[in-house]
Amino acid sequence: MTAEKTDAVTFITEHRDIILPLYAETGSPKKTYDSLADGKLPEVKQIAFATFKQYLPVFAKVSDRLRDTYGKETDRIRRENENLKSGMEESREKIRILEKENAELRQENRELKNRPAYPPDRTDTLPENAPSHVEADGSRWGVQYKKPYFRLFKKVGTKTKWIHIGREWDTEKAQTKIREKEKQLGIDT
Repeated sequence: MTAEKTDAVTFITEHRDIILPLYAETGSPKKTYDSLADGKLPEVKQIAFATFKQYLPVFAKVSDRLRDTYGKETDRIRRENENLKSGMEESREKIRILEKENAELRQENRELKNRPAYPPDRTDTLPENAPSHVEADGSRWGVQYKKPYFRLFKKVGTKTKWIHIGREWDTEKAQTKIREKEKQLGIDT
């Protein structure tokens, strides 16, 4: 008797995906048994109908209760799992994009490191026609040439003051701008 119960329970458990939906559809252990025996699962004939008839309704109720109890939790876990998989795919795509941008930036950085600081034709040395300093009314200002512009500089207190001269060197213009700047700053010469 124990071997037959184990066989019936084992058989129903192993084939529950076929047996339970058919039982839910027919609503009768006899109709379910006959339908299975006629072709869907002929192996059911190994179990006596009386045994099958006793276990099937109990197994169906237990299965329904388990589905009700754990089905919602299983569905929730399944949804979370799918959300996590989706999030992982999005993250992988973002990582691919960032890796591509990183490679492009590294290449650009290598190119910038190999490039000279100034364009090759740029020289910031004073042209021959420009002096290294200019005096106006006893005040002395340094001359700086940042191609293509000339400017004057002088330390006043703790700060360096600048005067823009322009693209062409003109000593008179520089002396006029020095007087205006010193007047503006209130420097006595």
